[in-house]
Amino acid sequence: MTVDVVCALILNEGKILGTRRSGSMSHAGKWEFPGGKVKAEEKPENAIHREILEELGISVSIIKHLPHIIHHYPETSIRLIPFICGWERGEITLNHHDQYDWISREKLFEYDWSEADMNLILLIQRSTDLLNGPIA
Repeated sequence: MTVDVVCALILNEGKILGTRRSGSMSHAGKWEFPGGKVKAEEKPENAIHREILEELGISVSIIKHLPHIIHHYPETSIRLIPFICGWERGEITLNHHDQYDWISREKLFEYDWSEADMNLILLIQRSTDLLNGPIA
């Protein structure tokens, strides 16, 4: 079974928000783009708004959908559904993660990313215009 998981590449002043998984989470210490599981009967667009509010206490706007990525972990397979988002309002509060950072595109490889998110970073690095362009 493949689990649908949304993630947000939240942009602010040319940087992307990354969050580090806390010790109480699976894959603790790994960096990721914030998000989470899509609930039954929930649209991915609704899930990203809910997850970002739950995890970070902020509101975002969806700018663009990116192609989904299938990743197989030993314990499960996920369909990572990424969205490029803008930070709308609110102050970041870490409700599940233990650290966050605003990361420039050039510094993305300096962090220890979860495997699924690393696939997304490779996609970003290969396509220089991926973070730009029209709303999909």
